[in-house]
Amino acid sequence: VVHCGSAEDLPEVLRSHGCAEASAIVSGLPFSTIPRTRALRVIEAIDLSLAPGGEFVAYHARDPLERLVGTQTAGSRLELVHQRMAWLSIPPLRIYRWRRVPSHAVRTKPAARPPVASSRAPRGAQVST
Repeated sequence: VVHCGSAEDLPEVLRSHGCAEASAIVSGLPFSTIPRTRALRVIEAIDLSLAPGGEFVAYHARDPLERLVGTQTAGSRLELVHQRMAWLSIPPLRIYRWRRVPSHAVRTKPAARPPVASSRAPRGAQVST
């Protein structure tokens, strides 16, 4: 389903197409350029829309996105499972992959971040997370 509208409405959009939950959501939203409260509502909508084991993949050029997703709520069901830098992109992008854990496995504090995978970093480049 391609939706032209606010990602905040994702649960309702899925239901209108006969889907209860999504197995994957891919986003290129510029989270760092939209108001924080709205960005948090979008993240919450994604969290509510993913099936258990479903994945949320996002690419982002500016501020580390895991900070925003990690602060969503103490009961967030999204667990960061992978991130890497795409150095050949202009500008370089961080690519993230979260997985929705089952409700009974919800963490009360954020999980440790996985290291940034960087096999293509240019010579002399430093990877900071």
